Amino acid sequence: GVILNTPATSAFLSLGRTPDAGGFGTSERQLFGSDLIGHLNRNMTLRGQFAHTRSRASVLGAVLDALPTGVLVFDRGGRPILVTRRAEELLGPGAAVALRQRQLTSLDPRARNALDRALSMALAPGGTLPPPVIVRGGPGTRGLRLTFTALHGRRRDGLLAMELPAQAACIATLEPLAD
Repeated sequence: GVILNTPATSAFLSLGRTPDAGGFGTSERQLFGSDLIGHLNRNMTLRGQFAHTRSRASVLGAVLDALPTGVLVFDRGGRPILVTRRAEELLGPGAAVALRQRQLTSLDPRARNALDRALSMALAPGGTLPPPVIVRGGPGTRGLRLTFTALHGRRRDGLLAMELPAQAACIATLEPLAD
């Protein structure tokens, strides 16, 4: 019989016995109807929900990758959980700020301290919005402006109102400084 039939997914179940085994009895039909079919239906429903969630996440990723600004999303521990392509470019070779061992860093100790302080402020419960961190580049080095924004307080029914990973706690936007 048909378990699920939508434009995107079809699932069918076929059960049979050899002719000499006889037909299914009443208790077997009840088992199929109440337990097996219900279980398979839940499984197919969850599969559809997961596919929908993956689709939304891939749309979000495509949108973020299309932005001219780099975006980093951090978890509560300050570790990046999402890095857009533009962010990778801006943090790549020749940048005053880099992403090393899952940490924002700079060769300039003052810039490194400012990055750590801004990220800590953005991650602090009820913390204040940190000022943007401007890291000037030296000769042959690209400078960046990083703006950290906390995600706490942007929840609906215990979930983030945006389609971001549940562990997302802070976003940093990266913009190159004009030469």
